[in-house]
Amino acid sequence: MIQIIDHIENNLDQEKFGVEQLCEIMCMSSSTLYRKMKLITNKSSVEFIREVRIRKALEYLQKDSQLQVSEVSFMIGFEDVNYFRKCFKKQFGRTPSEILQKSSINKSV
Repeated sequence: MIQIIDHIENNLDQEKFGVEQLCEIMCMSSSTLYRKMKLITNKSSVEFIREVRIRKALEYLQKDSQLQVSEVSFMIGFEDVNYFRKCFKKQFGRTPSEILQKSSINKSV
């Protein structure tokens, strides 16, 4: 799993990086990757890749309160900022803007 996460993080900025590319890197068929991912994480390959991207976005937002939500979205491979916000809120229960506000408040104290 560490190797898979590393490959995803190394290709974060590539919007087109997905299951097909991960399968090539891991030398697995998409069905084999799906079965292994589902068994280990209880998520599909697509869901897992999205989750890794969103977790990385959280790190970026907490680390640098000067970033814009759209910048972070592009940094992790989401071209559609609204879809990024929706996925982020679904995963963390808060919007990226709320994280930025909290991060900037903590740094000013």
